[in-house]
Amino acid sequence: MSRAEAETTSDKLTKGKEVNLKVLKLKQVLEGKEFNLKVLRLKHILKLEYVLVEALIADPQARYKDIN
Repeated sequence: MSRAEAETTSDKLTKGKEVNLKVLKLKQVLEGKEFNLKVLRLKHILKLEYVLVEALIADPQARYKDIN
């Protein structure tokens, strides 16, 4: 796939006009229907980022803390 084709596909995806199999696969994984260690690791990282963002919103003066 050329760069132009990839960008067009991305544009269509972002507008919800096209379904990409990789996106569906990721969606299934995140819904717990399938297991993929890389994706689960990514989900874990994103969840940690979300927790940090939530903490900063709740307390704007907060700095990164150990969240373990």
